[in-house]
Order: sequence, then C-alpha cells, then structure tokens
Amino acid sequence: MIYVDRSRYPAPAELLDFQQKSLATLREFFATGIDDRRLRWPSFNFPPRVGSAVRDTLYGVFNGSCAYCGAPANTIDHFRPRRNAVRAGHKVDTDCYWWLSAEWNNLYLCCAACNVAKANFFPIDGPVAEPETFGDALLDERPVLLDPCHDRPEEHLKFLADGTVAGLTARGTATIEILQLNARDRLASRRKIGFLIREELRVLQAQGRDSMDPLRYLAARLDAETAVRNRPEVAAAIQALVEEISGQQASPPPPPPPPAAHADADADPIPGLAEMAWLDRIEISNFRSISTLDLAFQSIVEGGEGFEDTAGNGQPWIMLLGENGVGKTSVLQAVALACMPDDQLNELGPAHRWLNRNADVHDGFIRLSFSDGTQRLLTFSRDSIQFSSEGVASPVRLLGYGSTRLLPERNSTPPAAPARCSVRNLFDQRHPLANAEAYFCTEASTRSDNFELIASSVEKLLPDQGDAKLTRSDDGMWRNQLPLDALSGGYKSMIALAMDIMFHLSGSSFDMESARGMILLDEIELHLHPRWKIRVVSQLRALFPNVRFIVSTHDPLCVQGLGKGELIVLATNPYSGTFIHEEIDVPPGAGTDKVLMGPWFGMTSTLDPDTLRQMDRHSELLKAASLDVMEQKELDSLMRTLCARMNTFHAHSVPHFAIEGGGFGAGLWKDVPQPLNDGSEKIIHHRLLGFLDKSTGSKEGGHA
Repeated sequence: MIYVDRSRYPAPAELLDFQQKSLATLREFFATGIDDRRLRWPSFNFPPRVGSAVRDTLYGVFNGSCAYCGAPANTIDHFRPRRNAVRAGHKVDTDCYWWLSAEWNNLYLCCAACNVAKANFFPIDGPVAEPETFGDALLDERPVLLDPCHDRPEEHLKFLADGTVAGLTARGTATIEILQLNARDRLASRRKIGFLIREELRVLQAQGRDSMDPLRYLAARLDAETAVRNRPEVAAAIQALVEEISGQQASPPPPPPPPAAHADADADPIPGLAEMAWLDRIEISNFRSISTLDLAFQSIVEGGEGFEDTAGNGQPWIMLLGENGVGKTSVLQAVALACMPDDQLNELGPAHRWLNRNADVHDGFIRLSFSDGTQRLLTFSRDSIQFSSEGVASPVRLLGYGSTRLLPERNSTPPAAPARCSVRNLFDQRHPLANAEAYFCTEASTRSDNFELIASSVEKLLPDQGDAKLTRSDDGMWRNQLPLDALSGGYKSMIALAMDIMFHLSGSSFDMESARGMILLDEIELHLHPRWKIRVVSQLRALFPNVRFIVSTHDPLCVQGLGKGELIVLATNPYSGTFIHEEIDVPPGAGTDKVLMGPWFGMTSTLDPDTLRQMDRHSELLKAASLDVMEQKELDSLMRTLCARMNTFHAHSVPHFAIEGGGFGAGLWKDVPQPLNDGSEKIIHHRLLGFLDKSTGSKEGGHA
C-alpha cells in the first residue's frame, strides 16, 4: 500500500449523473422504517455504462493496481461499505454508508482477494458519521483501516526484506489483519519482486558500482519506468531492500496496544482481530488411512467485468470426493483436532488411536498454516496417549459437522453463547445441533437489529413467497402465520444447519456477508432434494462469502458450482494400498452421467443391473461362432428388449460390446472422458484397475 494522490482525476460525468438519481431513490428508501426494508432492498449496482467509465478512470488513478495490496485489479470497491458496516465489538450499522454508494472519492480499484477480505469491515475510533456526510467531515470518524488516498501508509506499515509486512501502529496492524496482507500469495509476489531487484543490485556491485547509493539508483530507475513506479509491491520491496543493503533494517517493533474505544467501553476497538485469518494449507502424515496429504486452498483470482464490491465467488472451498473408507472424514477430523485448544485435545481418547495402522508407522503429524502466517502443529506417536502441539490454537472460528446432524429439540434450552471451536458433532453423531432458533428469538441474546440481519440471511434459504417476512416470537420464528417447524424435513434440516452456522459465526458478526470462519462438513448432500444438491455449493457460498468450507460428498450433483482447483478426488491404489489424492476439475456443462462415469466416481455404467446382465449376454451371443435355433431366438429377444430400453442400442453399436474379453466393463470404459489433466490419469488408472480386479479376478489388467 502506498499513498495515491487522486486530486488530478475528477469524477467521470457518467457517475455524477447516476449519483444524483440514485441519491434521490436512496433517500426515500432509507426514510422508511427498518421493518419495511428487508424485502425490497434497493439495487446499488452500477449500470454497465457507468461502471465502465468509473473503472477506466480508477485504472488511471491506481495505475491498474489494487489500492490496498498492489496486485493487478479490476474490481470497484467502496472504501466505506454501502451498507451493514461492521464496527468494534461486532456491532453492525445497517444504514452506513448508503449515501456514499456512488460518491467518487469512496470508490477504489481493488483486487478480488482484498475485496473479499475487506467485505463490510469498517471499524472506527470516533463517532459514526451522520447520513449525507461528505468530504473531510468523514475524517471525524477516525477510521481504523488505512486510506491510501488520505493516510501515509509508510507511517503505519513496514515492509521487511522477507516479504512480510509489519504494523508500526495499531491502525497498521489492523489493516494487515483485515486485508490479510501477509497471506501466502501476497508474500510470494513481494518475495519474487524483491529477488529480482536484489539480483540487479548484485550485478551492479559486480560491475564495480558498489559505492553507488542504492536508494538514488532505484529512485532514478523507477522515475524512468512509469509502468511500475506506482506498483505498491515494487515500492514495498525497494523500501525493504534499500534498508537491508544500507544496514538500516532492524527487527520490527512490537505493535502498540489498540486505541481505546469511545463508542462502547466494553467493546474491542478492532472487531475480532484474532479471528480475521483463514485456514490456508493442510499437511497430514500417517493419520488413520492417510499416509501423506498436502492440500492448499486456491488463491482468490480476479473475476470478469463485474462492477460490484462483491467480486468473485467469495472464499475458496475444498470438496473431497471418494469411496467409503478412503479418508474423507479423516481429513475433516484431522483439521478439527489440530484446531482444538490444548485442554480439549485428549478428550477424544488416546492420541495413538489416530495413528496409521501400518506396522512400520511409528508417528504422525498434522500441520495447519493460516493466512496470517501462523501455524499449528499437532504430533502423535505409537508410544504416547497424548498429543503434542506447537503454536496457538486456531485463529479462525471453526465449526465441524458429521454425517449425522440431529435437529435440536424445539423446546430445548437455547445455547448460552457461540463457541469459537465447535466440532463435537463431527466426532459424536448423537450430539444435536444447537437450538439457534431459540437463541435468535430471545431479545437478551439477539437485539432486534441483529435479528433483522439473521432473518434476511435465513430468508435466502426459504421458498419464495412474495412479500412474506420472517418474524419472531417467544415460540420461535414464523412466516405467513406458519412456524418454521411446519416446513418439510429437507428444509428444516438445511435451515437448522444454516442457523447453527449463523449462531456460531454471530460471535464474529451478525452480518453473514462479513462473518469469518471455517466449516468442516461431512456428506454435504444429507437430506437434500436433488434440486438443492445441485445448487447447495453456490447457495452456501453466497450466504457465507467470507467462510471457507471443507466438505465431503458422495453425490455427483453436489460438485456443481465448484471453481477451479476446488474438487479433490481421494482414492487408494488397489495393489499397494497407497493413499492418493488428485485435483480434478469438473468441466462446465458436464452432466451427472459424465461425472459418475468419469474419474470422479469411476463407475462403469449408470444402467440398472438387469439391463447390464442382458447386455453381457447379448455380447456373449454375438461373439459365438455359430448359434442354434434357441440361441438365435434369445439373441433376437435381447435385441428387441435392449432397443426398447435404450434408444441408442442399435445394430451399429454392436462392436461396442463385442470387444475382446467381453463384459460391459470393458466396453463401457471406452466412454470414460479423456483425462483432463495429469492428475486425472492416475485416478482413472487406479479406478479401472480396481474395477477389473473385481470383475475378472485378474491383476494383469487383461485386455484393458
């Protein structure tokens, strides 16, 4: 982040026209009571013509770079969020800052990663601005987040030679945490640039220019190269390297204590700084059936031409696919164990029960890396009943759900308060979900304004009923004079899970767009109708955009909605028993049959067993050198039956079933899609070998 003077760039004319019209609409809307707003929230979207003009101008202001981290960017961000600003102590100001939704000086160029991380967080150390406050008067709020167009970032941030950023002030530390400036991909970018600059300086020294002032040289070079002069990560790398070469760099000072809060003496001045990170990487060794596993969440990449401040699809997911017993649940439980506080670790039995059963295995470990640079290491061995841990417990709010998610009793006691780590259901299928509905219906635990936020999130899961609103009473939540308990079993199951998640995340924020956390969910398809299965990923991602999910599934419908690199197929080598995992994307437009018969599920057919038996017999008769009268009649009968059952089974398809070796498996494996990448080849190979073992009893692979 570097200071940017935007005074030379006036607002585009298209934006000024749109701003006047939108302000009039928004004034009228926000004059209504909060109860009238939820179902008819106005659109803040820029029309394409306005969005293009704004973005093109912002490209000039920020030289095509993210205002916050310096990465290439194409998203329009609102420095002050358009609504639901999250404050200190998890308070949410629902009306802030609608009047700035089209204000030129509130619009910044931003990358998708910073846009998602920043979300609606806008902690302040002063009084909240009154509606329609503009210009310098907004500075009285004393924002915690650094403003690159007003603040001097070098007074608050220090870029070190190893690529990390250290906070020199409380505001600098808060900005690093909120934007996750030390995340893995940001560090890699700064280290790469630092390496290139360091190598160039070494070349200069080798040429006898070691007496040259590196600061003067680099400043002159950057003046000559305007294309990179304003790239913040370049400036950051140069700052660190110049100090390193000049011998000026010292260890960063510890961040000072955060400033005192004025608005609420009991609230933290910076909301949930201990919960701003995400799980980034998982390394597992010798945990149950898992010999070696190394998984990392995909980096958030730029979307298309979107003009909104919700670019991309939210946080990345990991979905695990594989047969029963291959290790899907073990991955989830390993993450949960490593995230547990030390005093809870040994409540689930002796540590050695989690060790891989192979005779030559003596110890194992689970290592988790988080986006704030912290790590958690959990080790266990055959000789110890207790875990050993290094690093503090998870900085992220973690929830875990097993494949049996019992609904809470309607009259059960509402929970007292959200726990930061709630994973018991993942290990104990008898442990029910929390009675979150009762918690949200109690004014003492959920104020009316916070209930409105929760209700707006729950309504996204309910069937559309026009202007029907979700309300609450002492008896629970109601919609159209009907309690939520009157919904079908599938709806109740999905809503109970969603509300359990909302309850625990409310410790971070009642605004689910900003709430951060980590969800471990076994068998995501549980109790869902096919229409829900095919959109469950997209729906949960939209409902909890700042939450990272690791889920498992057996259902081909649930893989729809995943992005690149989010689907991991787990398998076991049928000969060696070696655990393998590969990243295999499902191509857009792939139907259920293609997914089932591809490398993801490895099925040889989606037909019923009786039809497959008749196809086998048909293939056998076709290969016979000669047929007697009865066999010919049988062949004709089979042809008629199969043609009736399958419109595609015609005479010209006969060779498909008549290849050497016979049997439906050999023929239908020809229909498996071509490998999509190097990883899918391995999975296809092992799935095919495993099938042939079962169907022929041979380990030679036969004609395949």
